[in-house]
Amino acid sequence: MRQAYEEGFLRVTQLPFRLPAMADALLHAFGYFKKALSPKEKAHFQDLLVDFREQRVPLEAPLALLRSWALRFGAGYLEAQALFEPYPRGLMDLTF
Repeated sequence: MRQAYEEGFLRVTQLPFRLPAMADALLHAFGYFKKALSPKEKAHFQDLLVDFREQRVPLEAPLALLRSWALRFGAGYLEAQALFEPYPRGLMDLTF
């Protein structure tokens, strides 16, 4: 499993993600929650997205917020997306 993952990972990461495309994907995921969120939550996400677009915060910041909403609101479709869990749990050994 590890070798297949490494080969696939190297293939798809030859080029880094394009920031505008990633920001669009985050905004699309946000659309699933906009009716359930308060105005303050929406504004917070929009500010965070601006900060991500301007490279003041890492991708993990808006991803963590969206993932928490997916769990909170039971958005099974989003929870299953590789965007939220790009690394197989079996390979997440942090010991070196």
